[in-house]
Amino acid sequence: MMGEFRQELRDGFIEACLHLVNRDFDGLAKDFVTLGLLPATAQKDEVTKALTGVFESAVNKGVQNISFGDLSGNLGQTMYKFKFQIPSYFSLVIRSLAVLEGIAISFNPNYKVLSSSYPWIARKVLTDNSPNLRSTLYTLLYKVCFCLLSSLFRHSEL
Repeated sequence: MMGEFRQELRDGFIEACLHLVNRDFDGLAKDFVTLGLLPATAQKDEVTKALTGVFESAVNKGVQNISFGDLSGNLGQTMYKFKFQIPSYFSLVIRSLAVLEGIAISFNPNYKVLSSSYPWIARKVLTDNSPNLRSTLYTLLYKVCFCLLSSLFRHSEL
């Protein structure tokens, strides 16, 4: 089986990975709309709340411990509730990632596909000229700087 993953979908998938790892579940909900997994009419606040419940504990373990299989398995109930649609191109991607992780685990039981691909994702966001990825990078950097400055001011008041 084979399919084509258009550039805007590739960018959207990369953005979704970044939003997941950085606990930006609101951004992840928007990514799911962009990727065609959710209808544009979905109640984004409710979706964000549900995604937080599904992914928070997995992400708190750290990117090196996130299993693709665990993420997709925990998402089932939320997908049903919010009427997720799985476009054919995306089902091929999900299947490929699950198969690749399964094969890799047979050689290394500690293998995690997201952990292995995250350095490539980070490099792609830092070097790609895509306007969407640039925007995501700027937003991510802004949030990191804001958190650092907030932390510094909070500690300086003590």
